[in-house]
Amino acid sequence: MARAQDTRKRWTTFLDESTGYNSKQRGDKAKEWAKKASKAKSAVSAARHFMNMSQNLSDDVKTQAEDLIAEIEAALEDNDNTRAAGKGEKLNKLLNA
Repeated sequence: MARAQDTRKRWTTFLDESTGYNSKQRGDKAKEWAKKASKAKSAVSAARHFMNMSQNLSDDVKTQAEDLIAEIEAALEDNDNTRAAGKGEKLNKLLNA
C-alpha cells in the first residue's frame, strides 16, 4: 500500500514538474481541449443544417463554408482542437453575415 502511494506521489510530482500545471489545472486544460472540439463539431453540424434549409444562400458562400468545414474536419482529425474551434467561429460568422 505504501509503495503504491509513493509511486503515485512520484508520478504526480513528475507530471507537475514536466507540464508546469498541478492536477486541477491539467484537468481544466483537458476539459477546455474537449470543449473546443465540441464547439467545432457543433459549428459544422449547424452550418450543414443551415445550408440545407437556406434557399437564398449564394454558391460562393456555400463554397466558402464547405472549404471551412473541410479545414475544421482536418484539424479535428489532426487533434488540433484550437485551430478547429477558431475555424468554427469563422464558419459561424460567415453564415450569420
